[in-house]
Order: sequence, then C-alpha cells, then structure tokens
Amino acid sequence: MIRKGTQEIFVKAYKGMTMEESNLILRNVSDTAPNIPFDKSRTHLNFEIAESGQIVPVDTSQSIPERIKNILRKENVEDPNKGLAIPRYRTVANFFIGGTASIMRAISFGKQNVFDMDNANNSGIIRMGGIEHWALDVYNFICERYNEKCIAAFIVHLDVNNPYVNCILIPIITLPNGKKKISWKKKFIGEKDSIFAYKKKMIELHDELAKVNLKYGLLRGESFHTK
Repeated sequence: MIRKGTQEIFVKAYKGMTMEESNLILRNVSDTAPNIPFDKSRTHLNFEIAESGQIVPVDTSQSIPERIKNILRKENVEDPNKGLAIPRYRTVANFFIGGTASIMRAISFGKQNVFDMDNANNSGIIRMGGIEHWALDVYNFICERYNEKCIAAFIVHLDVNNPYVNCILIPIITLPNGKKKISWKKKFIGEKDSIFAYKKKMIELHDELAKVNLKYGLLRGESFHTK
C-alpha cells in the first residue's frame, strides 16, 4: 500500500546567481565550514541528472554561473543584466521540488535508520532506487514543459531532513524570427503580465506535476509557493 503525502513546489526568481549560492547548491564547500545546513556524512548520496536523463554524481568542477554562461553561449543568448551596475532582470528560476518528508525519505532511504541530529554519522546509508526514478520523472516533466536546454542544474539533495530537488532553469524563449532571448514573463507568465496570470500558470504547473507524483503517493495539495 502506497503511503500518501503532498507534493511541494517553490519557485524563486534570481537576477543572476552568486558563487555563494552556487557553492551551497553544489555542496562545494569546505568540510570545516561552520553552520553547514546539511548532513556532510550523507552528501555523497546526492546526485544530479544531466543531459538526456543521465544520473551522475554532482559535478562540482563547474559552478552554476559558469554553466549558465555556457548555456547562453550555446544558445546565442545575451544576458540582459550584462554591463548593468545593478541587475534589473529576472534571468534565473530556482525550482525547489519535493514532498512530505515521510514519503521523500522512504523513496530515498527505504527502511534504513537515518539520524538527523548534528554531527550524526550516516556514512553507511545507501541511496535507494526510488528517489532516482522519482527525480528522473520530475526531470522529464520539466524538460517537456520548459526545454531541457534551459536547465543549468538539476541537483537532488539527500543530505537534508527532507530530500528535494534544486532545478536551476534559464527562461530562454524563441522569438518568431528564430532568435532567442531571456524572458521571465513569456516563459512563466504569458503575454498578459499580471500577478493573476502568473498565479494561474503556477497553479497549472502544480496540477500537471501532481499527475507525475501520483504514483509516488504525493498528492496535489492546496497551495503553490512563489517568491
């Protein structure tokens, strides 16, 4: 019998991404860094999904800002914040995708005992296949909806109390003349730019993702969080 929970989605807009933010997402931090908000003994369980759905270890050799620059270069897209003293345009979407902790932990660790207290040693924990299947389903969903070429990083974090995905996506659109540009409005809102139009699009996203999550016991839930 599949246990039931609710899916969780949070989308945050950035006007670029800092190295500090990138290092935290990639876990590219010193082992001696203070106040690290994750379990270092489980960081080896984290993984990312790369092009064509390849499940691979997290690549810390290339920062997310570097990944973004590479995407823009390949797609021949200019960063609208380039040269501005203060960035003005929303150029990066950070999707946080997960669900009820009991469900996410079950598909990640099975029945293994995972200790969440500070300085716990969970180095013997093994990653279960369920979390990979879930993450790949979510990855394919995001690709179909927003275009795989727009994804700069799709990182699955298992070193936290409630496992989740960080999906870093660049809102690149193709214009009628074939040229490409960054447009948060047209990627996530549509032609009519309003808070109501944005909310409608996000609710639709929540509804459609619920169809993917159903087989994992994660139901639609009541709200969608944006910032």
